[in-house]
Amino acid sequence: MKPKLICTCASVALVIAIPARAVTPPEQYKAYLTRAQTITPVTDFGDQISLRDGKLSFKNVDMELLGNGPPIRIIRTTTLDDGLGKEATSGNAMGAWELEIPRIKTVTSNAPAAMRNQPISATSPVGWQVAAADKNARCTSFASPATVSYPMAGIEFSQANWWFGYQLVDEQGNEQPLFRRTTEMPEQRFKIGTASNWVVECLPATANGEPGEAFLATSPDGTRYWFNYLAYTPYDGLSMAFENMPPKGYTLVYTLPRRAASMLVTRIEDRFGNWLTYQYDAGKLTSITASDGRSVTIGSPGTAISSVTTGAGATARTWNYQYGTDFVVTQPDGASWRYTGSFGRKFFSSYSFENCSQLYGAEPNETRQVSVTTPSGATATFNLQRRIFGRSYVPKYCAGGGGLMNPDAGYALIPRLWIGHAIKSKLVTGPGVTSHGWSYSYSPHNGNWAENCTGNTCAAAVWTDVTDSTARRVRSYFSNKWDQTENKLLKEETYNGAGTLLSTDEYIYATTPSNAANPFPWPLKVGVSAGYNLNDEVVLRWTPLRKRTLTQDGVRFVHEVTAFDAWSRPVNVTKSNAPSP
Repeated sequence: MKPKLICTCASVALVIAIPARAVTPPEQYKAYLTRAQTITPVTDFGDQISLRDGKLSFKNVDMELLGNGPPIRIIRTTTLDDGLGKEATSGNAMGAWELEIPRIKTVTSNAPAAMRNQPISATSPVGWQVAAADKNARCTSFASPATVSYPMAGIEFSQANWWFGYQLVDEQGNEQPLFRRTTEMPEQRFKIGTASNWVVECLPATANGEPGEAFLATSPDGTRYWFNYLAYTPYDGLSMAFENMPPKGYTLVYTLPRRAASMLVTRIEDRFGNWLTYQYDAGKLTSITASDGRSVTIGSPGTAISSVTTGAGATARTWNYQYGTDFVVTQPDGASWRYTGSFGRKFFSSYSFENCSQLYGAEPNETRQVSVTTPSGATATFNLQRRIFGRSYVPKYCAGGGGLMNPDAGYALIPRLWIGHAIKSKLVTGPGVTSHGWSYSYSPHNGNWAENCTGNTCAAAVWTDVTDSTARRVRSYFSNKWDQTENKLLKEETYNGAGTLLSTDEYIYATTPSNAANPFPWPLKVGVSAGYNLNDEVVLRWTPLRKRTLTQDGVRFVHEVTAFDAWSRPVNVTKSNAPSP
């Protein structure tokens, strides 16, 4: 067999400035996951834990200014995870944290005009453009971007490799996919929306002079959001190997530069006409002003936000942010929050799954520790470890393979496995506080390809155990099956310190099989497509809870929805209880 030559020398690299770091397609597997996971918020320290895969994130509301109209909130978030598969940020950084600004975001190509002295195709996107006759009609022709191609050089970067769809982020930092609505959905004047019933109209231009259209979104409560300030921020490039390249049939590696793009909000208006306006300077938020006179000023002398101030003169109140070994947030009263350790995304040693089948050896074992100290002095310490997680019944599609001789040599377009940084323990200590802790353990990943699950033989669930200092344990089961129920909570079992089962809580959902008549009054699908590589059965379907059964102390309590409306909301509910055998 003729050996392949892998060349990454300067003579074949892109002749433009590219990000300092690029990723390969397998390294961005987690960008393909449907993030519909159960989150357990703990408000004392701002921590939020996804029991499905142990993902730890933090959300803190530093300031909330109420009045007549939408509230002004300063919310910062961070996620403790692997560096591979970078997040698309708005560019309003607070060190490892992000100031949450309502926005619509995506990942865009930053393609050069030529590669190997060959021109880019006329249809290739550069920046936020779509596959349409007018590439800047990003709203009226709401669609995916086109393939980035250099026809004469024989190089193509498919959007299935480098693009992950559109996401709408609200003022709380909650993110959801944005897609084209189906024709079965009511109010057809709205062509774009989300599964939680946000709807989007088009604005003819951006507010900051960037070419192309913008968006006007309406939330389910009638609040409108002008998403029309287009800002770009750095994002990892994508390195791919291209085989049999002329003139000698070598395999060469090229990198597609990418940028994150955000349509930042400039105005929020409630259904009574009360409004907030957001002002920016080169994509950085500088102030928020309300129609009733409330205002907030953001101080950003460098690359990170230094302060947030409301009011003026003697009534001014300021939150200050200090960056260093610790991240410190000092409140107007002088009390402070202190964050110690490596928050945000952290780059670890690369860990690769083998070929399209995603085979692997020993699990990764990197660990990390962070702590949060509140103004009262209470401290929570969190320990995490990298683990492999998975899902079952996943369709296997290979890309970049070795042809008929070695079809498994490429990588999986839809991953069955991914690497996550999962919480192992949490311990709370401090003055006047009785030390209390929780430990977290996880089931095997149970990741399988559909082709290996003939006859429903594969495990379709995973579990997470949470054990507290008294040895009381709660085991939560989640569906890990590639279908409409993926990531949904199926059952919770509670045990006392002696290991005796105390209660069982079971959940059944209203699913709508795609190969049968729809038994429910809502559309079979609410959207056309949310992006490549995602599980559309989750993203584009409504799957409300239909029945919950709690068994405890010899009694079974049932909460069952017997009828739904056209929006998948319950209209008839039956509650009952009976002795449990």
